[in-house]
Order: sequence, then structure tokens, then C-alpha cells
Amino acid sequence: MRFQELVVNISSSLIATMPDELSGEISKALKKIGEFVGVDRVSIVWFDQNRQTAEAAYFWNEHGGVSDDLRAVERQHIRSTLEKTHGVIAGQGGAAAMLGVPASTLRSKMKNLGIQRAGRAA
Repeated sequence: MRFQELVVNISSSLIATMPDELSGEISKALKKIGEFVGVDRVSIVWFDQNRQTAEAAYFWNEHGGVSDDLRAVERQHIRSTLEKTHGVIAGQGGAAAMLGVPASTLRSKMKNLGIQRAGRAA
């Protein structure tokens, strides 16, 4: 299937979907996209108006279908980045810079995810 055919197929399915069935149809679309591109996960992410914070709206992975554990994936990614920076959040070479977000956004995300730096509160 070519990309154009994939888009037409997904679009047609979504247009014909009733509102109460939309979530399931979006999940099917993410699976199709993931399989087409050859990746093991696909997500739709909502950003705030300033593009400072992001929240996953939908997430599919090949091992478990639609996943509600995106927070766990995000938590692990932040922890791994903090390990690489030896707990440094701000400044050049800090975790926020590595993740491409302001330090204040990272601190807020850490607090929301319950992440603490070694010996310190987030």
C-alpha cells in the first residue's frame, strides 16, 4: 500500500466514524501507520499554545496495542536523561536542554510524574 492510499483509507474510516467510536478508530489508524512505517510505536501528542508542554492523546505499540502506560515511558525517558546529566536539569548540557524543553517545564513534568533527583525533591 502506498502512503497516499493509507491516508485515504484512514481518512475514509475516520469520516464515517460515530463520535462514541472515534477513540477506537484512531487506535486502528495508529496501528496502520505504525505498520506502514515499520515502527513499534506511534502516538498523537497535544501541545499547549506555547509548545511548552505536551500530553499524549493516543498511543499504540506493537506489543500491547493501545497503551495507557505512556506516562511510564515518559518517566523512564526523563530518568535516563537525568542519569546522563548526573541530575543536572538546567543549563548547557542539562537534562532540559537534552530534551529540548525549558528547565521549568521539565521540573513541572518531573513533579507530575513523581520523579525525584537523588536526595532531592523534584
